[in-house]
Amino acid sequence: MTNPLQLRQFDPEFLANFQKGLADFLGLDGTDALPPIFKLPVAVALTDDATQQLCQRHGIAVHDERAKHVAAAIERYKRRVQYHYAMLKGEAKYDLDMQRAGEITDRERDDWQRRFDHLKHQQKIGNRKAQMTAVQRQFSRV
Repeated sequence: MTNPLQLRQFDPEFLANFQKGLADFLGLDGTDALPPIFKLPVAVALTDDATQQLCQRHGIAVHDERAKHVAAAIERYKRRVQYHYAMLKGEAKYDLDMQRAGEITDRERDDWQRRFDHLKHQQKIGNRKAQMTAVQRQFSRV
């Protein structure tokens, strides 16, 4: 049986790129200065206002261009399948300092289940398209 934390473990390349990008957008000297929650190698359910907390903590105005980049980085984090597992299997959401900040409600879990099902469906479609492309290439060589 798979350990639930293994399902939430990020690909090292994604994690390194995410951390570097977020540190750059926040104007930090390096990834060591990131909030503790983003140093973890696994996805953790975030509070709904995590982006606002980050911007406020680092003095970024709501309408600043950097705020848009920070929001986009957090959205990339949340689109990962590992984050889906965190929302489906986790019990609580956490703030930037890894303090428990609230429960994951049944309604949120249902929403993330729909998102997860959609993600799996998109992957199936992508796999079928890749297979068809490979078949087409094979026949075009004949």
